[in-house]
Amino acid sequence: MNFVSVLLALFCLVPSMTSHQALPSPGDTGTTTNVFYADRAKIGDVYAGMTLTSLDYNLETNDVTAQFTGEATITGTYELIPEDHEFFSGVSFEVDSISIPQLPVLATDERDKKWFIFVHEDDESLPALFGNPKPGAKGKATIVISDYRINHLHKEIADTARLVKIIKLE
Repeated sequence: MNFVSVLLALFCLVPSMTSHQALPSPGDTGTTTNVFYADRAKIGDVYAGMTLTSLDYNLETNDVTAQFTGEATITGTYELIPEDHEFFSGVSFEVDSISIPQLPVLATDERDKKWFIFVHEDDESLPALFGNPKPGAKGKATIVISDYRINHLHKEIADTARLVKIIKLE
């Protein structure tokens, strides 16, 4: 085997090796990762510093609902969804890519964006916390959330989280 063949072989192998490093090992209980597999996860496992408190999944349809306790500080873009929206209204939050490791992520989730809607005791006061933006308005924010819930269903149901506090609005 000549030098060029060796380099070509290494060039082909290195990308495939690094792409598998992001997924946890089968025995990982989640304490070192934010990625979890619904068929391996157990109540009490910790992912991204949040504790799994309930899990419901269907392996045939890949429908998963997972509830977590704990807090996460994240950055992203908020948007006020108007009341006449087709599926839901309120405030949504799209997580910046740099903050995704701060949240549990379902290994089989193929959605290209990580976003959720806020659940709040008083949903009508929620827009005021974001400065009363007009419907459709967007802005950047750093926030603390808790009670994160993944709803990976074959329906128009969003993930949810409870807003603990707003650190910064831009």
